Amino acid sequence: MARINEKGTGHGRITSPADNRYWEYSNEQDLRTLKAAMSIIEHRVKGMRPCNACFKKLPGGRTFDDVWADNAVWVNYEPRVTSRRKGAGSFRLNEASVGC
Repeated sequence: MARINEKGTGHGRITSPADNRYWEYSNEQDLRTLKAAMSIIEHRVKGMRPCNACFKKLPGGRTFDDVWADNAVWVNYEPRVTSRRKGAGSFRLNEASVGC
C-alpha cells in the first residue's frame, strides 16, 4: 500500500524545482485525518472498476489498485494549503503531497 511520509520513515523532506513540497507529516491531527481518508480508500475505493479504468489512461498505464498497492508510492504533507494550492503529485517520482 502507498506509504505515509511521517517521522521515523527516513523519507524526509523533498522540495521539487517547481517548489512542490513532499514533506513528512508532523501535525498529529492532520496525520489522523490522512489515515482515516486512507482507510476509506482501502475499504471503499480500491477495486472500483471506473476508478481503475480512469487511472489506466494516465501516464504509466497502471490502474488505481496497482498504484495503491505499490509501496514505492509516498503520500506526503504539503503545509501551504491555500485556495490555489491543495497538494501536488509526480508520477515520475512516485510522490503525492496532500494538504489538510
